[in-house]
Parts: sequence; C-alpha cells; structure tokens
Amino acid sequence: MKKLALSSSLLLIILLSACGDEAPQRGNTTENGLPQPDIAALYDMKCGICHGREGNLMVGGAPDLTKSVLDLAGRIQLITYGKSTMPPQKDLLTPEQIKDLATYVEKFRTN
Repeated sequence: MKKLALSSSLLLIILLSACGDEAPQRGNTTENGLPQPDIAALYDMKCGICHGREGNLMVGGAPDLTKSVLDLAGRIQLITYGKSTMPPQKDLLTPEQIKDLATYVEKFRTN
C-alpha cells in the first residue's frame, strides 16, 4: 500500500512538473523573463505603501502627490535617484518603468 501511494505521488509530481513548460505570453517581460507588471500594480507595489492608492497617504514623510508641481523630468529624476526618505529605484526598476511611473502619478495632481 505504501509503494502504491509513493508511486502515485511520484507520478503526480512528474505530471505537474511537465505542465507549464512555456510561460504564458502576457505582454512585456522583464530581463529575467517574468511578466512585466502593469503600471497600476507597479505603483501599488513600489509607491502606494507610502503615497497611498490616490497619492495622498503621506506615510513616513512621503509628500502628497496630489500637490506635486514637478514636471515629468523632475519626477523621473526623483524616482530614479530618490530623495530624503524615498529610496532610489535606479537599480530596482528599468528606465522605462521609471518613466511609466512618473507619467502614471500625473493622474493624482489636482492643481
């Protein structure tokens, strides 16, 4: 009985490992082949913790993005190199992701 259970488990592992040999094609991928997160998800993951989903949470000294007066180049610079309590993202995000985030936060501005 134990041999049957062991054989069944081994067969199941082999079958499951054979599934999914190809990653699903979902738009852009990162350098390591992982799916590229969409910009809203990337914002939530990297920025939303301190700035909030609407840009105005302001945790840990994070500025209110709804009142930002930075232009696109300034936002790219800030995201890339960081400032004060905001860590630089240049080694964590691609230049394209940084530009996409800088463009995305524009939607929070109310002025």
